[in-house]
Amino acid sequence: MTRATAGEGRAFLLWSSGLLDAVGAAVDHAVVDCVETARRWVVIMRDAAGQLLPARVPVPRSTSRRLLAGLARLHAVSMTRRVEGLCSLAARYRLFAPEFHRNDSGDGTHPLRDVILKGWEIFHDVVPEQIAAAVAAVHHDPDPLGRALEQFPISLLHGDAKLENMGLADEKLILIDWGDLTGFGPVEVDVAWYVLKGAARIGADPGDLFADYEVASRRTFDQHALDLACLGSLAQMGFRMAHSATYGRPEPHAVGSAQLDWWVRRVRPTLDSLPY
Repeated sequence: MTRATAGEGRAFLLWSSGLLDAVGAAVDHAVVDCVETARRWVVIMRDAAGQLLPARVPVPRSTSRRLLAGLARLHAVSMTRRVEGLCSLAARYRLFAPEFHRNDSGDGTHPLRDVILKGWEIFHDVVPEQIAAAVAAVHHDPDPLGRALEQFPISLLHGDAKLENMGLADEKLILIDWGDLTGFGPVEVDVAWYVLKGAARIGADPGDLFADYEVASRRTFDQHALDLACLGSLAQMGFRMAHSATYGRPEPHAVGSAQLDWWVRRVRPTLDSLPY
């Protein structure tokens, strides 16, 4: 992720800039210190494992509503300044571009590299041509999508707000894994990622989860920002949906097929208003 998003030391930057202190009243980030040594940055966390959601088990929608309420509290934290060097929106949507993974020769290549490459091949074969072209355009140059999203009100985004990084303690959201994908952008970006990654485990229609966030945050999404964020999310995880729909992994066939169908249907009517 660090190579793919052109980042370096973002966890230390979040700590040293005071951003983690700023959000500490809204969410429990579990970070207690960040130390710079001669060779690296070391993030020190308390052990929150017992408070995180159990892995790979269904999550009740009632629990999801509490998680979304916590995410909304994070997004409501007032930011007096933007810190340079965090993950840009464009870099975020470059993360799963097939060309990067095809040519990546650095240490620690993505463990799903073969799935990423095969999944995008399948994706471009099975989705409507206009959808495939829009996603390919994001992969080729995500800057137009990033610039379009930056025109909306900006909040601090955790960047990887998914069930695996979340828990609850006395109604306060525990949210771990700050760093490479943390940045600034419209809240629609964080929520679209949460919905895409979590809807299957929650057993809810993605549209219902978007509505749950609106209730929790007492705000209405900007529909154009949400359109853009949904395209970006499809450009991130379209490979996984297509691979699952075809081969039954990483998710079962039915999950992959349902996800791919929903997100393609969500993006297709908005293509004329997107920056590609």
